[in-house]
Amino acid sequence: MRIAFAVVLLTLFTGAIQAQDVLQKGAQEFGFYTGGGISIPGGSPGSHDYWMAAGRWSRVMAEFWGGSFEYGVEVYPALVVKQTTTVYAGGGSPLQLRYNFLTKNKVVPYLEIGGGMLGSSAQLPENTYRFNFIDQGSLGVQWLRKGRPSFQTGVRYQHISNAGLGNHNPGINSIFLFGGFSWWKK
Repeated sequence: MRIAFAVVLLTLFTGAIQAQDVLQKGAQEFGFYTGGGISIPGGSPGSHDYWMAAGRWSRVMAEFWGGSFEYGVEVYPALVVKQTTTVYAGGGSPLQLRYNFLTKNKVVPYLEIGGGMLGSSAQLPENTYRFNFIDQGSLGVQWLRKGRPSFQTGVRYQHISNAGLGNHNPGINSIFLFGGFSWWKK
C-alpha cells in the first residue's frame, strides 16, 4: 500500500514534462469542465445550489515573475439552479484572466478572475430578473501532460447578480467546485 501511494505521489510531482514546456507564450488551451456550486450566506436567502458545464479557450499572453499570464474566454451552455423551481441558464465570460505559478514539474497552481453574463429560463434568484452578470475568482491546480489532455481542478467563488437592472438585486453567492480536461496547442 505504501509503495502504491509513493508511486502515485511520484507520478504527480515528477516527470519528464515541465510546466515551461507547455505554458509558453502563444500556447493555446481548449478545454471543458463541470462542477457544482453551493450557495453561501451574503446573497439571496434560501438554497441556490447548482450544476454547471463550461467550455474554455485561452492563450498564454506573457511569461513573467516566474509564471505565465493567460487571457481566456468561457462559454456556459448549461447551468441548472435549484431554487423553489429548477431554473436553466446559459451564458459566457469574455474575460478570464489566469496567472499560472510555473513549477519545475507538471503540477501547476493558478489564480484566476473573470466576469460574464447569464440568461435564464426564469428569474434568478426568484423575484428579480432573467438576465444576470457573473463575476468569479478561482484557485486551482493543473496536471500538465505533453501531447495528452491535462487535468485541472479547483474551487471558485462566484457571484451572480443583475447589477441593479431589476427592482430587486440580492444576488447569489456560491462556492463552486470543479474539474475538467484541457488540450494544449503551441
